Amino acid sequence: MSKRPKRRTPRGKSAVPELSPATIERKAQEDLAGGRHREVIAGFKQLLKQEPRPAWRRALTDAYAGRARELAAKDMLKEALAIWENRAGLGEDIAFDPEHAALLLRMRRVESVLDLSVPGNAMSPPQQDRVRSLLAAAYLSGADLVVERLLADDPVVLHATSARAALTAYCAADDAALQDALAAIPFRSP
Repeated sequence: MSKRPKRRTPRGKSAVPELSPATIERKAQEDLAGGRHREVIAGFKQLLKQEPRPAWRRALTDAYAGRARELAAKDMLKEALAIWENRAGLGEDIAFDPEHAALLLRMRRVESVLDLSVPGNAMSPPQQDRVRSLLAAAYLSGADLVVERLLADDPVVLHATSARAALTAYCAADDAALQDALAAIPFRSP
């Protein structure tokens, strides 16, 4: 007696019936609350193909950010950067995240941070301050490109020379020069 071959579903076709958008959204929200960012991304991408709702797009940006953080925590920097770039690709109104900037600087891509942190972007003032602090640290670690590309009235540029002089004086154990350099930097400087 011969056996009949099993019927297989063609590639790309799912044996699972199509779920309603409400069911997909509910599952994606549950996954988001549970920190399962990969599943959230898949769910909201599927929903956005059906209908471009702003709430779904915001949820997708949150999922991308969460997944990028997970990958960066595992030192999977290139993969995390790809996820941050996917997030940024969702639209120009998506704010450049300071953690994206931190990852770029960690990968020594200062110019990319400068390109993305232009005036008029969608970042909130606290986010701008965080990116400004990261750029100040990059300058102090030797990235002179920072002061060349920022506006002349940017606090990082205004206090860069004094900050570097303070760091140099500290390394040389020159307390008088250190105090002079620090006195030239306002308390609220990045």
